[in-house]
Amino acid sequence: MRLTRGTSEILNQKLSIMLDRCKLSDRNAVMVILGTVEALGLNPTDYILSRSALRLRRRQFREEYAEEMQRRLNVSEDEAVVDHWDGKLLPNILGRDICERLAVLISYGGKEQLLRVPELDNSTGESQAIGIYESLEYWCLSEKVKAMCFDTTASNTGRIKGAWTLLENMLERDLLYLACRHHILEVVLRSVFDCKMGSTTGPHPDIFKRFSNAWRNLDHKK
Repeated sequence: MRLTRGTSEILNQKLSIMLDRCKLSDRNAVMVILGTVEALGLNPTDYILSRSALRLRRRQFREEYAEEMQRRLNVSEDEAVVDHWDGKLLPNILGRDICERLAVLISYGGKEQLLRVPELDNSTGESQAIGIYESLEYWCLSEKVKAMCFDTTASNTGRIKGAWTLLENMLERDLLYLACRHHILEVVLRSVFDCKMGSTTGPHPDIFKRFSNAWRNLDHKK
């Protein structure tokens, strides 16, 4: 008996997004969809369920969704766009190595929009500035950015090689600096703690360790 290839499409954009959100690989996605089709009493041979075909369709749906998000973004000329970014070490796509990722988003008129999360070669100010600038260019927002929001690390705030300085040079204009309040207050709080409790070189002060160890013996009803 000759096997026939299915011709009916079962994967749509919403299902593709759910598969991505659940972080399912193409192979695992095929297994889940195949099991669902059989559970519904349908004939799996009627549908396109090969891994290669599913992979191609998922890529197409991702591109279509990205284009749709760009079309939805409506920033008027009167709205001030604030560019936010922050880097973090995360597992790469294969999950085998750690890579530097930079989340780039904007806020405007009480709204927020994630632009990109590019993978960087390193965490230097230059790499971050390039990633931010390319994200703004891709979304056609370079001319609308009025301010920058970032944490107060050396790679961001360096006078010569900081990301904010290099980004201003790329945009060829000055921007308003909005340093993250969390990091500013963190510096103040650290100074108060050192003054009252004494400085520490470790990430976990001894007083917190003792409190954690004694927690089980405390009367939690009081």
